[in-house]
Amino acid sequence: MKGLERLAVPVAPVIMLIAVLVGIGMLDEGGGLGSFIAASAQKSGLPLSSAVTMLVGNWIAGAIMGVDLFRFNRSARAVWLGSAACFLLTNPLLNIVGYIGTVTVGEYNYVSWMLEKSFLLALAGAVTWTLSLWTTNDAELYCNALYTGPVLQSRGFAVSKKKLVLVAGLVGTVLGSLGFYQMFFSQFINYLGIMAPPLAGPLLADFYIKQKGCYEVRELNAQPAFNWAGVASALLGMMLGLALELNQWLVAWPNGLVALLATVLLYLLLH
Repeated sequence: MKGLERLAVPVAPVIMLIAVLVGIGMLDEGGGLGSFIAASAQKSGLPLSSAVTMLVGNWIAGAIMGVDLFRFNRSARAVWLGSAACFLLTNPLLNIVGYIGTVTVGEYNYVSWMLEKSFLLALAGAVTWTLSLWTTNDAELYCNALYTGPVLQSRGFAVSKKKLVLVAGLVGTVLGSLGFYQMFFSQFINYLGIMAPPLAGPLLADFYIKQKGCYEVRELNAQPAFNWAGVASALLGMMLGLALELNQWLVAWPNGLVALLATVLLYLLLH
């Protein structure tokens, strides 16, 4: 965490500055704000259900990882500020810059656009972007080991964290070099936005409705190995969300959130 902090603190403001300057440059090259708005108006966009699903999917991975990273923060205020920096500032800004590039110059990757302008400009973008991804992938390795280790141990496989990090790092590096991220990212985000919300359904229903927002600590160790109502409702909810998205049955509704609501109701019925 100290290493991530030392790397991210100086690099993050530089990346933000580069993104803003590149966005302005792309906008200017495309003919200005008026031309950008006119070109945007000619695009049909996504159905509301797909758009909300993609947005939810875009946030879920960060929200899950954020819990494990923000626990190292010094105060609750730092957690709120860190969340705002990630979800309200950085993520929307980079998406906006990518959209500006797509509409104005036909290139969402602003490092590629910088490469066309000059080698030094591209080098600055590539170095800062690489350092940014370095911290991101370091955090991914940490969370991967954090989740995978206890799961393997619960099934009788005692694997050290060092081995988990080494294997996950090698697999991720090979897949990344083969373009796995670029080939499957949009589909992955879409399915994540559909199938991840129902996983929270049993937890929300059990804690807020069944337990009225309070667990008895002494009862936690007396729980069954599997909550079959939770497992069944989550699986059914994910299947429902996937069916809604693939068949476009509710075009005006966010399918992932509909599936979440259905999972809550299913859990209460099955329990």
